[in-house]
Amino acid sequence: MFLKQYLYLYLSRFCYSVGNTLIDIYGTVLLYNNGLSVSQIFLIYAFRFGLMGILTPFSIIVSSRLGIGLTSLIANLTRTAVAYIILFNTSDSIILMIILLAIPGAISNPLATTLSAYHVKTQHRGKYNSLRIICKMFGSAFASLIILFSMEENKQMLLFSVVMIFFILDSVFTYFVSFKPKKSENNAFSETIHYITKVRDPLKLIYALRTFHIAERLFIPLYLYLALENFTLFSSVITISLTIQTILLLFSGHFADKNIFKMNKWISILRIILTSIFIFTKNKITISINKIAFDSTEQIYDMTYISSTENIIKNSPKENCLLASVGEMCLCFSELVCFAIIAFIAYYNTSYAFIFMFTASIISTIVMNIKIQEKLKASLSFNQLNSKNADKESS
Repeated sequence: MFLKQYLYLYLSRFCYSVGNTLIDIYGTVLLYNNGLSVSQIFLIYAFRFGLMGILTPFSIIVSSRLGIGLTSLIANLTRTAVAYIILFNTSDSIILMIILLAIPGAISNPLATTLSAYHVKTQHRGKYNSLRIICKMFGSAFASLIILFSMEENKQMLLFSVVMIFFILDSVFTYFVSFKPKKSENNAFSETIHYITKVRDPLKLIYALRTFHIAERLFIPLYLYLALENFTLFSSVITISLTIQTILLLFSGHFADKNIFKMNKWISILRIILTSIFIFTKNKITISINKIAFDSTEQIYDMTYISSTENIIKNSPKENCLLASVGEMCLCFSELVCFAIIAFIAYYNTSYAFIFMFTASIISTIVMNIKIQEKLKASLSFNQLNSKNADKESS
């Protein structure tokens, strides 16, 4: 039973990645090519994440009524509309694009964590997330080749059709593992806001500090493109990077299951070193090589981060969906503020904006690593205590 559920989750991730690569990896580059400045692009994403934060509690309401499968379909149809705007009509539809970018993330992002926490056993989590990210890499590499061919041959409609088909397939596979999360007796929005404002939980800080890692994921491609000034060369570097990431991830999941504390520590150190290189080098070749190395490290870091936060949420006495929504809201509101600051800096000097982003990312990685270690130990201790109490009651 578990293997079948895992298969659907893997297929869902592959299809989602094929569809979302245009938005996630190439989005900022295409927006820049369509005439928007770096400052404007940062500001668009700031407003997008701010609106996402406001709408995130509704993921609990929508999914508890419609189920995760139909919620995924709504989100993916909205993403398809975003892809169309990016490809064909950017400058005249900025406000609409911000709204459409915000909706799918708000209603579906917390559900990815909820699905995993519901279906995946704790002892499988590192290996599962490693394979899940490998599926994502395969999907992104495949999509990158399609994007390169479509843009070179000026066949944007073909690209849009591929994006639409794979988003629909993602919703189909998600439907097979769908369920309706338990609806809280309290108001979802007020309960989430109460937890954010009143409850002391390091998980909120962990999610908020993730802001600058998200900024890097979205804007390092643009940073690379600005350095190379060639779309074909840029796409080639991206495709090579995705291929190498997949190979490295094949060996990382099993180790993460064995010692997630050690894995998180050493991959964080390597991530800090590679981020520092972006600050101090301007050489095109060095930036390209570092981008490939950074992406490979980032995917392994993501795998340990996701496994850690999912274990924290799973072992928490609070409902999984509530904690996932709280985390996403903290992340979104942090992104609103931080992206707006970077946009302000980029308005005057683009280079300083990227330096600020990389420096803040290094600081965030250090603090996150400390807090994740503390929270993991606390949640595991809580889970062990509950197990002992259950054993005493049964005896």
